[in-house]
Amino acid sequence: MDNSEQNSREIPISIIVFIIILSILFGGNTVAVKIAFKGFGIFTSAGIRFTIAAMVISCWAFYTRRPFRLKRGQLKHITILSLVFSMQLGIFYIGLANTYASRATLIMNMQPFLLLILAHFFIPGDQVSIKKIISMAFGFTGVLLLFADGFSEHIRYGDFAVLTTATLWAINATYIKKIIGNFRSFQLVLYPMYFSGPLYLFIGYFIDDPVYKTINWSIVFAMFYQAFITASFGFIMWNSLLKKYKATSVHNFIFIMPISGVIASSLILNEPITSNIILSLIFIIAGIVLLQYRFNGFKP
Repeated sequence: MDNSEQNSREIPISIIVFIIILSILFGGNTVAVKIAFKGFGIFTSAGIRFTIAAMVISCWAFYTRRPFRLKRGQLKHITILSLVFSMQLGIFYIGLANTYASRATLIMNMQPFLLLILAHFFIPGDQVSIKKIISMAFGFTGVLLLFADGFSEHIRYGDFAVLTTATLWAINATYIKKIIGNFRSFQLVLYPMYFSGPLYLFIGYFIDDPVYKTINWSIVFAMFYQAFITASFGFIMWNSLLKKYKATSVHNFIFIMPISGVIASSLILNEPITSNIILSLIFIIAGIVLLQYRFNGFKP
């Protein structure tokens, strides 16, 4: 069966339920990261997560007989991606350590809107339309509401760091869009993990104070959640869904991620849900839904 036949498949109810569950799990990742900070230093936590994830994905790729070897000219692209990914990851972990997980979840969901802007200038044929402009307006309004919320400068510093991360993520995604035709999709995730995992373990050894704090079952589960459920299992499953079904159909459910992130932050971390957070959530979800769905009278 070729790709066109696979992508024309309708998604059955059972798979829709699975995508919803997967989106909920992705949304809760920031909460797991925050919990892990109680047991390990910022950079050490990142290093452990992506070192384990790289090992798991490597085993999956080896078992499914996917080619690891890079072709001529691919190494320079992997190097660029690895550097941007590592910078993005480091700034995100620093930012998350200095803000609420709920706010970080919402700000990270600015990535699709930032990607629209970059794609307009750097991806041929991916131009901004009226629908995209309106969706971006909703998204940016949501983030402005967050920054207008009455928190301390310490929290605001973390917010801006997470926004920088979302920008780097959009830059990375734009670059991937331009080169993805020459790669296996798992290579674009795995090799940056090979680079960033050991790098952050090394940085954490010298910078984290302390590297190790304590260990309990909640911290163990938080590390397991990050490394196995989102960075490994989540990637493998999402990649498999995109290969089998239409990408637009799968991405229709990403609006669930900020909802689950905010709810999990409140229930598990006891973070406050202010009126500004609720309004921000509404605006960002509206922007994502408008961006992903097709409406009569709007250009996709």
